[in-house]
Parts: sequence; structure tokens; C-alpha cells
Amino acid sequence: MQLGVTTENNFGRLKQGALVQRLWQLQSAYSWSPNLVLSSFIQYDTESQNLGGNNRLRWTIRPGNDLFIVWNRGWRRLLTSRDDLALLPESEAVAVKLRWTFRR
Repeated sequence: MQLGVTTENNFGRLKQGALVQRLWQLQSAYSWSPNLVLSSFIQYDTESQNLGGNNRLRWTIRPGNDLFIVWNRGWRRLLTSRDDLALLPESEAVAVKLRWTFRR
């Protein structure tokens, strides 16, 4: 099991005004075995008001041959008021990838 939390704060001044952007990230990984790993990445950006998630399951069938199942999902915060924390689903995608190595 592996967990990580990261935060980044960016401050700037432009002719149009001050800029403050905050980025929060949560990463996790769980390994049932060296051949089967589930990893997740969640990120929120205060400037775009977006929350995004990426989940990836990797199964190594044998060295050089891997099956990946990836699920991405995004949400956008409603900007109706400062206190409104509602998030609306914005995008979703599932991808399956098989990587196969041919050897002699």
C-alpha cells in the first residue's frame, strides 16, 4: 500500500489583477502481488474548479505482457455561489490496453 498527498500554491500578479492557484493531489497504489497493481490519482485545481480522477489496474500476465484497464472521470464545480460545493460530472472514459511483447 502506498499513499501520497501533494499541494502546490502559485501566486502571481498581472496587469489584470492578482492570481492565486492551488492544486491538491492524492495518489495511492495497492499491490496484491508484483503482477497485479491498482493505482489512483485524484487532483483538484482551484483556478479551473475541476476535480479529476484516474484509476488504473495493471495486470502483468508475464514479463513484457501487460493488461491495463484505465478509468478517468472529471467533475466541474458549479460557480453559483462561494459556499456551493456541488460538483457536476463533466467527462468519463474507460480504456483497455493490451501490451504484448514478441520475443525469439
